[in-house]
Amino acid sequence: MFYSFLIEHELVTAEQIVECLDLQSDVTPRVGHIALWSGRLRMSQIWQILEHQADKGGLFGDIAIELGFFDKAARDEIIIEQLERRPRVEELLVERGYVSAEAMRVARQQWNRESMAASRGEAATRA
Repeated sequence: MFYSFLIEHELVTAEQIVECLDLQSDVTPRVGHIALWSGRLRMSQIWQILEHQADKGGLFGDIAIELGFFDKAARDEIIIEQLERRPRVEELLVERGYVSAEAMRVARQQWNRESMAASRGEAATRA
């Protein structure tokens, strides 16, 4: 995994990665927010989903489907939008000043090269 690569090469610490993972979680828009912003749900529906979630648990999008507020395709579109809006941990590490953009770019290139070489080696071993 790329995060392990960054730690092994002493570009960042495990603590810095955990901090940025926490930040990523904090700043990623929630499914309910996206559904509201996009007009897929009204606030009254969101409250119903949240009440259901508090009583019985479950994922917001799954509950919205269960209550008939939208279908699986709409949920999946919202999740895709959520993932697109989520900042990458690499970007957060750079923004926080833990590593320079150039060092991150070089590390990503090196990791990609090493990963491809390892994949080719595994494929050759299987053949």
